[in-house]
Amino acid sequence: FVIAIVAVISMTLAAARVAPVRGRPGVVITIAVALTVSVAILYTRETIPQVLAACLVTMTLLFGGAVVGGSVGGRIEHPGHLLAVVVISIFVDTFSVFASAGPTRAIVESEEMISILLLHWPAFGTESFVPILGVGDVLFASLYLAASRQFGLGVTKTTIAVVVGLVLTYVAVAIVQVPLPALIGMG
Repeated sequence: FVIAIVAVISMTLAAARVAPVRGRPGVVITIAVALTVSVAILYTRETIPQVLAACLVTMTLLFGGAVVGGSVGGRIEHPGHLLAVVVISIFVDTFSVFASAGPTRAIVESEEMISILLLHWPAFGTESFVPILGVGDVLFASLYLAASRQFGLGVTKTTIAVVVGLVLTYVAVAIVQVPLPALIGMG
């Protein structure tokens, strides 16, 4: 599980660091491709190998989340606006995870949605893939890194802060054995 967490966090941050910061047509195309691949996997997952499906979902979510997050982060007009983004995302993610009508809770309770909206990694020693991180977390990691790049806030410092936030979240998840909102730690 630790290897899976490290791998998915590393992939997320690598995608976030190289995400383009501008380009509306690229974002629209990315969303269209990500939705197409996700729907295709959802309807063919019984006929394609689990490894291939997990790889396609993970690559699509990394690419899509990084491009959309980088584009939004690159459009933030003032570094002070990041505080509003952090506060709002913390409240929304907390509601999403814990409220009975929350989108994240609904995703976690649906096997189909888990298979197309969460980044997976193989659980070594088994034949299963473990869902590790949601596409929203990739999006926000990219948003924070793009804004950090745009305002000269220190991409390395921001990367370290995001890693520490995600690691602390996973330590808390391991202790309480309940899904927790990752945007709190990242914010």
